[in-house]
Amino acid sequence: MKYKLVYYGLLLIFLLLAACSNQVEDTTTPVPSTPQSQPEFEFDQDIRANGKVVILNQMNLSFPMSGKVTELAVQEGDYVQEGSLIAKLDTSSLIADIAKAEGELTVAQARLDRVLAGPHESEILQAEIAVTAVASRPILTIAEATAQAIDLADAEARLDYLLAQPLPEDVAVAEAELKQARLNVEAARARLNLATLVAPSEGTVTKVFVNAYEYASVGNPIVQMSDLTELVVEVEMDDLEASNVDIGDVLLVSFDSLPGIAVEGSVISISPSEARTDERNFTVLVVLDTIPEGLRWGMNAEVIIPQK
Repeated sequence: MKYKLVYYGLLLIFLLLAACSNQVEDTTTPVPSTPQSQPEFEFDQDIRANGKVVILNQMNLSFPMSGKVTELAVQEGDYVQEGSLIAKLDTSSLIADIAKAEGELTVAQARLDRVLAGPHESEILQAEIAVTAVASRPILTIAEATAQAIDLADAEARLDYLLAQPLPEDVAVAEAELKQARLNVEAARARLNLATLVAPSEGTVTKVFVNAYEYASVGNPIVQMSDLTELVVEVEMDDLEASNVDIGDVLLVSFDSLPGIAVEGSVISISPSEARTDERNFTVLVVLDTIPEGLRWGMNAEVIIPQK
């Protein structure tokens, strides 16, 4: 009897639990058989990247020859016009070379003039007299006759040579020597011009590499000139940031040193970074539409990239 009561009690509890489980609503969501792909990155706001203000157009000026700098006409910060003097080298040896070349030119010109003028009348007269004198010599022996014939041939050849002047080959040689002398003068003067460094265009001297009376080697920079009217922001971006930027995109740029000021700029270049640090694999250049007052190259900037 005791075991029956326990059995019926357990049976009653089991039935009650089964009834309650049937009344509970199944709220679980079935798992799809094929997993759905999710984007790797999600942006809640625009991307911000740090950059630096740099100069777009910049050039280093140098001498095409070596020498001592005797004059330095500019200093950092100077604004110069096209053709303005930048620096000069010592020209004492170059001036001496010009003087020597000009002297050789004078000699070559005189030589050509002498060739073109032909023999002087007195030279022809002397040659004619020599021919007559030889021809009129008395002949007493066969040896004298032989000597007279030889001397007469020489005298007549001399006269014929003088009468044929100027010979074309002599003129050609003299003209070639004169042409070379002129080229030597032009080359010497050109070297003198190379010793003067002038500004190829207007701009600002942003760096000076040498001092007056220092030696400058060929090709080594003397000064750096820049166009400060067109500044750009250089931004190093990682793959994710660069993927949201295209050439021509308009971005908003602000500056740490100019709080409250922001200007628009256009992307003009996207290229692999030469110095890949901290996974910054791309260099992006943004040219500013306007240059805020007080903006200087080298200042820090922030670029806002709209979410795509």
